[in-house]
Amino acid sequence: MKNELFVTQKVFNPKLSWKAVRISGYCIDGDKWEGIYLVKETKFDKIVITDRNGEQYRLHMENFETGELLTLTVLEED
Repeated sequence: MKNELFVTQKVFNPKLSWKAVRISGYCIDGDKWEGIYLVKETKFDKIVITDRNGEQYRLHMENFETGELLTLTVLEED
């Protein structure tokens, strides 16, 4: 058995924290998403977002990986 010193793991980019994002599509559970959210924090393979009313949601990376379910667009300031 080979011991590995390092492993590569997909995680959400921590620089997404406190960015405004547009999320659209359907998640794995079939729930429809369409709106602008604030990324409160990233936690490895999930993000915590809030909507305009302050409601918090957690979304897992698997919802975004294929591009067929949810899409996430970071909104940039002009």
